[in-house]
Amino acid sequence: MGRFEMKKILITGATGYLGKYLLKYLNDYSYDIILVGRNLQKLKNIFPDQSVHVYDDLENLPHKFDIVIHLAAANNNSNYKSEEFFDANVLLYKNILEYCSKTSVKKVINISTLHVFSNKNNEYIRTKRDALNEENVYPSINIINIFLPKVYGDSFTGKLKNLNILPNRLSRPLFIFLSCLRPVVEIKSVLEKINYFISTSEKVERNIYISDNKDRNIFFNIFKKTVDLSFVIIIAIFFWWLLCIIWLTIKLSSRGPGIFVQKRVGRHEKLFKCYKFRTMGIYTENVGTHEIDSKSITKIGKFLRSSKLDELPQIINILRGELSLVGPRPGLPTQKQLKSYRKARHVYSVLPGITGLSQINNIDMSTPKKIAEWDNRYVCMRSIPSELDIILKTLFGRGQGDKVKR
Repeated sequence: MGRFEMKKILITGATGYLGKYLLKYLNDYSYDIILVGRNLQKLKNIFPDQSVHVYDDLENLPHKFDIVIHLAAANNNSNYKSEEFFDANVLLYKNILEYCSKTSVKKVINISTLHVFSNKNNEYIRTKRDALNEENVYPSINIINIFLPKVYGDSFTGKLKNLNILPNRLSRPLFIFLSCLRPVVEIKSVLEKINYFISTSEKVERNIYISDNKDRNIFFNIFKKTVDLSFVIIIAIFFWWLLCIIWLTIKLSSRGPGIFVQKRVGRHEKLFKCYKFRTMGIYTENVGTHEIDSKSITKIGKFLRSSKLDELPQIINILRGELSLVGPRPGLPTQKQLKSYRKARHVYSVLPGITGLSQINNIDMSTPKKIAEWDNRYVCMRSIPSELDIILKTLFGRGQGDKVKR
């Protein structure tokens, strides 16, 4: 395609909330846009100046598209039966991918929901999960999945629509409070991200997660700081004796210090000294745990690691503002590949943690690309309920820590 040739874009599901905003946004750019949907008359009424077609016309369209943006979906507020959810969310996406494969479409931007990674299991979420499996049949297509939470704009929709009747001085703080209970994203961020993926020729990750930065939410910040400080106080006041016993046991059972100090990569890639109870011999190589032989772990160290008690000295790092109780586990500066993947996914924008989403799902640093994606997912899905869920699952034994080499 020539440098100044207009990109041809096919968009499905443009009559929805996001679609209407997207068309208005993209019309400021030099794109040749064609819309396709189920109801031709509805498309004509909403977009009288656009070229519109129904899905049955796909095979006969004379255009060769550069990009397909798939917005069409039966949402969770749709009063559909199971078969209708399947047809709208799975079968339609499968047909779109088949069409893209036959016509050599260069890029597919698929809009999905962050809820597919939640514990919810209604028809909407289940079929959106199933739709992602259809992508495996078409490995040659450049697919970009954008996973979104609740989207909001100048006005609120869905369960938040009652906020529209309140004056701004009331609705705004109430929305900020409600948004600390679930991830949300401003529609402007979504539109800019979609336009970036339309215009870029660079290879990007398949799964992209977008949400508002929770660190800008005052209620979420108060919650995080309260939990972190409470954890430090509880350990320091009620379990100081346990810390002393563990330190003494380590000193008596093997040569070396009771506390192990190691440089880790923290927020904004700043190095800090991380404190842990020593669980390995003093001559163990300073590399990632997954690269260390299991024979390097001491007898008491095996117990401390399995019980996660070796992490307790990190209350020092929490007090120093270098760690939080929940967050991505900090890696070593020598783990270049992990550092690169995390940097690309903006994982270093948040404080690392003692426990996190990856840890409770037994994903460790032996798979740097996978853990970086899960850490990115955690950053975008943060909320008060999700933080509490990670803490409770950690307390009840979920996650075994970084595996060692056998």
